[in-house]
Amino acid sequence: MKFNELEEEERMKQAQELKAKGNAAFSSAEHDQAIAHYLEAINRDEFFADAFSNLGNCYKLKGRPSEAAQCYQRRLRACRQRCPR
Repeated sequence: MKFNELEEEERMKQAQELKAKGNAAFSSAEHDQAIAHYLEAINRDEFFADAFSNLGNCYKLKGRPSEAAQCYQRRLRACRQRCPR
């Protein structure tokens, strides 16, 4: 495995861990904390569709529908980027 591949693999692992933290915060109704974790996960993996979806759900619950809609749109783009054709 090349160095860049290892680096990418580590970023993906970190993104998954951050999403799990976001999910735990969301389950505890700590939506601001969940948002922070999902944003950090997205910083690690810009095509992390699940993180975009979960972030959108947080924004929706916080009464921020336009931000939620943007997240859902970005989720669709991320899915298209990662899905094999």
